[in-house]
Order: sequence, then C-alpha cells, then structure tokens
Amino acid sequence: MGLKQHGNRTIGKKEFKVSRIIVVLAVVLIPTIFFLLYFAYRDVFDFSFVPAWSGSVFLRWAAPISFIIGWLVMILMFANRLSNTIDKVDVSFRVIPSRYKIFYGITAVIVFLGIVLPFITPVICILMFASFGFQISTLRKDWDESDRTPKIAWIVMALFAVFPLLLAIAAYEDIYQLSEQIWIFYSSVPLVGTEGTLLEILYRISMSMATAITIGSLITLIKLGASDYEQAEIKAEREDLRIGWVRVVEFFLFALFIMIEFIRMAEEIPSLGVLMQVIYWIGLGIVLFITVVNLIRGRSQPDFRRHLIGYILTAILMGLNLLIFSFSTLDPNVAFQIKNWSIIISASVYILVFFFMFFFGATDDD
Repeated sequence: MGLKQHGNRTIGKKEFKVSRIIVVLAVVLIPTIFFLLYFAYRDVFDFSFVPAWSGSVFLRWAAPISFIIGWLVMILMFANRLSNTIDKVDVSFRVIPSRYKIFYGITAVIVFLGIVLPFITPVICILMFASFGFQISTLRKDWDESDRTPKIAWIVMALFAVFPLLLAIAAYEDIYQLSEQIWIFYSSVPLVGTEGTLLEILYRISMSMATAITIGSLITLIKLGASDYEQAEIKAEREDLRIGWVRVVEFFLFALFIMIEFIRMAEEIPSLGVLMQVIYWIGLGIVLFITVVNLIRGRSQPDFRRHLIGYILTAILMGLNLLIFSFSTLDPNVAFQIKNWSIIISASVYILVFFFMFFFGATDDD
C-alpha cells in the first residue's frame, strides 16, 4: 500500500518516488558539474606543494578524479537517506508560496553548486576514502556497529585518507577565490547579447513564473473555497479538485510577463519596468493573503507542526522580498548588495534545512 507522501506516485503495488530520480540524477550531475567547474577555473589551483613536473598530473587528473570518486561514493552510500531527506524537506516546504520556492529554490541550488560544493568537496573526499578503507579492512558497512574495530582498520583508514588530505590542503588555499569568481560571474557579469546578469535574468524569469502561479492560486482559492484549496494546493492529495483551465491561464500569464520583461530589457522602456513592478507588488499581496488563509486554517489541522518550518521560512522570504522591493529605487549599488545578501541568506536557509533533515530527520530505510 503506497504512502501518502507528496512527490510519490503509485504504480500498481509499487511506489514510484520522484526523490529517487533526483538522487539518480545527482549521481551524474554533481560529479559532472564539479568536473566542469574544476576545468573552467583550473588556473586558480596551482598545487605548489608538489614538484613542478607532477603539477599538471595533479591538476588535470588526480585531483578532479579523486574528488568525483568521493562524491560518487557518498551519494551511492547514502542514496536512501538522501531520498528520504528530499521527501522530508518537501513536506516542510509545502506551505511556502510557489514564487519563493521557484526563485529561492533554484538560487539555493546555484549557491550550493558555486559556493558550498567547492568547500565541502575535499571533506567529502577525505571521509569517503577513509570510509572505503574502513569497509575493506573490516567488511562492515556501519561505523557504529557494536563489534570492536581492530587497530589495523584505523591504520588502513589513515592511509586511504592521506592522498585526499594532501589534495584538500592544496585546494583550500584557493577555494575562496574560486567561489568568489563563480559568484561574480553569476551576479555581476552581463550575459552575451543582454544587459542583464544571470542573477537578474533568473530573478525576472522566476518572478514572472511565480506571479503567474500566484494569480492561478488565487483563482483556485476563490473557486474551491479555503477548505478544498488547502487539500488541492497544500496537501496535494485531491487531484480531482485541481482546475485544469487555471493551469492554462498561468501559462499564458507567464508567457506574457516574460515577453514584457525581455522587451523591457532589450528596448529599455521605463514604463514597462513600472508596469512589472506593480504586477509583482500585486502578486506579493496575493501571496500574503493566501499565506494568512493557509496559516489560519493550518492551525486547526493535525499536521500543522509538520509544516511549521515552511511557515517560518515563508515569513523570512517575504521579509527579504519586501526588502528588495523597498530598496529597488535607491542607489543601484545599495539595491544590488541588498539583493545579493537576501539571496545568499535565503539560499543558506534552504541548504541548512536540507543538511539538518539529512543528519537528524531522515533514515537509511527504504
């Protein structure tokens, strides 16, 4: 019998979990992205601790391959825990308005890949190599099994950790510079053929999509009423309550908003910018209204505490969004810094919640 869990689909008697597909994709994407980042910024790493004749070997092969192996071992070893963590985070974030989940969720992924990934990769590599040495010397999978660990196992673990430790010592000297360059490219360098940065374009696309979805949510709320809306939009357990034509309206609005945004950026028409700001303010007002409705109704629901993290994060994201809007007419440099820090803070909250769920909320069970 399938579990009633968001993101899962039941096929026959077997349960299909979207989170497992995400883990499978991570096995391919995280090593690939790290490999591309490494070679795109390979000049940052000089490996001055090794002789000149072997530096190119470390740079081109030993370091990236070792770090990638570390990630592959970690993902495969904790595949079930990662999948369960994704499910738990999804439950906690289910009450967050779509406009925030879309923009800040994507930004959290970018911040993780561009800033967090370089910093934690050497640590992951050391732990996974040591863990592999532990397993082959003891034939045990769990570190906390009751059997006493022989001394030879600790020696083997230390030997396996020596090489990635040397790589980590070399890498951490330049990791800050690497992350800084990635963030500068993301937030400051205009893309070819446009005057907008990747951050700005992502912001406009996400705000357009989220505002369209927000308007669709208001239509759904009006058509169904608060009780059925909560089941259709929040619990995602009543597919029969979803209104198909609302999705068409959302898609049309999204396409319209995107068209206006790109015309504004290409032609530099101030009036279109003012129009979109008004639309975004209206969308923010709708989000506040819907969130209050969900919060009031949610307090009477038995699973309210399960969504408490989502309500708290919603308040944080709304505050950051209001901050961005409030300072958007000030000095461009001030607005730019506020937007950068608001994005970093909100993305960090997403990442920290995921790590918390991974270490304390999820299990390795299927």
